[in-house]
Order: sequence, then C-alpha cells, then structure tokens
Amino acid sequence: HQLAAIRRMAVDDNYVAPDKELVAEALKTVCTISLPARAYKQLLADPEVAAVKEWIPANFAGPNGAKVFARRSDKTLRVGVPGAFSYAGFHDA
Repeated sequence: HQLAAIRRMAVDDNYVAPDKELVAEALKTVCTISLPARAYKQLLADPEVAAVKEWIPANFAGPNGAKVFARRSDKTLRVGVPGAFSYAGFHDA
C-alpha cells in the first residue's frame, strides 16, 4: 500500500508536495524517542496485546511461592504482570 502511494506521487496531479520544514520538525520530534521505546509503546498500544489478561505469579508459584520467590520490585506475587509479558502475550498476541 505504501509503495503504491509512493509510486503514484510522481504521476498524480493531486499529489501535494511535502512541507520540508514540517517533515524536518516531525523527524526531530520522532528521533528524540529511542527506537526501543517507540517499539515498546507501539506493542502495548496493539489492541490484541492489550487484551491479554495479566499474569499473576501467585496463581502459579504454589503455596510456598512467597517464601521461595521474591520480585525485584518488592511487589507481592499477587500483583499481576502485564499480559504482554506472559507466555500468551508473547506467543498468541
């Protein structure tokens, strides 16, 4: 779709030339955000990824899970992890 639009630019009478100043400003703004940060934000904005239920470690750690596992964030095992970081989020979304 995008390649077809680019090809049409050369022959389309309705083509509007890009505003070079606006394009430069937009690129400057976009480039202030790192590529990994943009990719991460785009991933989480995907409706399919956002719909994956959060994963709750306590539901899988067993009755002694809190004695065996600790989270770096110091949150309890009952606090969920975003679904994007679960098996389902990685494999199914």
